[in-house]
Amino acid sequence: MTKRSKSPTSSMASEQAEKACSKVIYAGKTLIDLTADTVSAEHLKEGYTAHDRSGNSVVGTLKTSDDIYYCNGSTDNVELSNIAQDFFQNASDGDQKKINVVGTFGATSPYSGSGNFSPYVWMKLGYSSQTNKRIMFDFSNCSKITINCDRAKNYVFSGFGINLFHANIEVNATQNITSCYVIPGIMDSDKTGDVYCYNCNFEIKGYNNCVFSTQGTFDYCNVSVANTGGNNSILFNACNSHNIIVNGGNYTCTCKAQQGTYSYVIYEGNAGCNVLISHANFPIANTSGQTQTHLVYTSTSALKGIISNCIISKRLMSTIVDTNSFVIGTNIIN
Repeated sequence: MTKRSKSPTSSMASEQAEKACSKVIYAGKTLIDLTADTVSAEHLKEGYTAHDRSGNSVVGTLKTSDDIYYCNGSTDNVELSNIAQDFFQNASDGDQKKINVVGTFGATSPYSGSGNFSPYVWMKLGYSSQTNKRIMFDFSNCSKITINCDRAKNYVFSGFGINLFHANIEVNATQNITSCYVIPGIMDSDKTGDVYCYNCNFEIKGYNNCVFSTQGTFDYCNVSVANTGGNNSILFNACNSHNIIVNGGNYTCTCKAQQGTYSYVIYEGNAGCNVLISHANFPIANTSGQTQTHLVYTSTSALKGIISNCIISKRLMSTIVDTNSFVIGTNIIN
């Protein structure tokens, strides 16, 4: 009887099978047990290696665009700006990417700018021009973001295609030479467009010129603007034919209580704008030394909008200057 020898292929497979180990027991104790593990190539991020429940080495094949950024507590605003700009410059048209920001956030100095003719930009999370690329920043596992503006003109965010989720942001501008624009839009040398914020909290404490945003969609956000200096404060500066869409949330805007100083939740800047607001709350802010003067202010009827299903204080309701510009739907007046 002829003895059949193993082929090289079957011998190699046998050796590999012998090397795979899913459970190690020594002296009656289980040292390693992979038998209940659920790791598989299709569930492991592409390029990463692990071992499956049989003890065999696997290389991940799962393609994902989600990344995790771990805060360093000092230059996180700069690092995130660099990540965003690298994506916009190298990604293909239509690509999307999500960055999960984790840890204690730090911003000790601006990302760019000189302060006056070139405003300080703290975070450039959008592109320099209109784009179909999208990068999303999720701050669910991040600490409060504190931006301290102590001189000249400051833009907190800039760029086209800004997407913020679950961010908690405090902006402090307490000197009389400081102007602060959180989301500036097309102003001066920097541009912003296609802004989306979901479940974000913004607390802006200004002194000189102070504006929250000129455009964007804000779903379930809370925004408060308080100006302690002798200048006006504006929450939404509606201009340049932009769109402002607000769904849910709470919004207050106050200024120093003195003659000739005004606060505007919605203000007609220039070239008009479209505003759609629903299910939002516009309460009276009882802050010492601060006052609220206008919910909506228009001068040329170039600003059009609809306010419906909102909770509006009676005092602010009476400050809508040009009711021909707005359709005031069913609201709760208190």
